[in-house]
Amino acid sequence: MQTSQSFGIHFTTRPDIAKDGKEPIYAYVTVNRQRAYIALKQNVDPKNWDSGKGAAKVTRMKIY
Repeated sequence: MQTSQSFGIHFTTRPDIAKDGKEPIYAYVTVNRQRAYIALKQNVDPKNWDSGKGAAKVTRMKIY
């Protein structure tokens, strides 16, 4: 008998628990339709987050 397994990883932010105007970034891993959220302990400004891609928007930064 053949079994089928699935795996996926996606990134999202949680606006409901934002602090100082920044939203925490979470990864959610799905294995065989079971989902687990993992806090990445990083925050992002909502205007710099592309929810369609599930990633931060690329911006140029000055490093001093």
